[in-house]
Amino acid sequence: PIRWAIKDFLVTGGITLLAGEQGLGKSTMAAHIAALFSIGGVWPPTQKKIKQGNVLWLTAEEKPGTEIYARIILAGGVMENIFFLSPTLQVNGKSRMIDFSKDRGYLKNALSKTGEVEILIIDPISAFHGEQDSNSNADVRAQVTMLEQLAQETSIVVLALHHVLVKGSYGSFMADVMGASAYTSVPRLVLGLTSEGERYYMGPGKANISPTDLTVCYTMTYKKFDAEGDTKYGVLTLDNGYHNEGIDKIRSRVQAARALKKKPQLSPKVGKKLIKEVFEASDEPIPKRVALKLAKKK
Repeated sequence: PIRWAIKDFLVTGGITLLAGEQGLGKSTMAAHIAALFSIGGVWPPTQKKIKQGNVLWLTAEEKPGTEIYARIILAGGVMENIFFLSPTLQVNGKSRMIDFSKDRGYLKNALSKTGEVEILIIDPISAFHGEQDSNSNADVRAQVTMLEQLAQETSIVVLALHHVLVKGSYGSFMADVMGASAYTSVPRLVLGLTSEGERYYMGPGKANISPTDLTVCYTMTYKKFDAEGDTKYGVLTLDNGYHNEGIDKIRSRVQAARALKKKPQLSPKVGKKLIKEVFEASDEPIPKRVALKLAKKK
């Protein structure tokens, strides 16, 4: 049976891949989730409490002492339950990045030493493949499978962040995840992020254990952590209840809107139905030249 930390969104004893375009706030969402675990907070869409526990965070992109710290505190988390794992190791007097193909024992030991870990956050998963090829299915499958086994053995949530192509397809979020297909085939669950106007969405893009017709809808505001500083950090406010629309459908509409904005004639890849959805969602009239193209398609 599947064990859920958050039903349909975070698996206990397995990998959940969180994928989205750069700048959509993957790390901000991860910090929000980390904050909830650190206090045993409530997941707004269901109003159910998350099991409180320690968070172990492995990052190659963010600064733990400033960026991640600020995001977690602003999200209401407590830092005494957040622990950071250095992305580098000293081996034979030389420094190297953690390599999932070699360092399973090191990761398991770190989890044991930290104790009571409920979630391991990896940002991004592609940074810890050593000399392996991130576009090779065989190489990526071996590494991601190791993480999956580690999650099962330790009964923790592994939340791994990854990137998505900006100029992607219309309707297939999974196809746009960067690198080898093993990034999406091995994890138990793949979540996608996208935004439409001022609204952000996160939802399952893989249909084997979660429905793909629901998303978490939220807004992001920016706040200063230090009153005397200039840097602002994203703070999320999640809606109560789920949005009954799949991440693929929303992202397809977003992609079509981008294409129309740059070149507002009907693209062969942007179907008539999708064009109408774009303008219905934005409450804007269909431009005359687009309408003419639609009429010719009949």
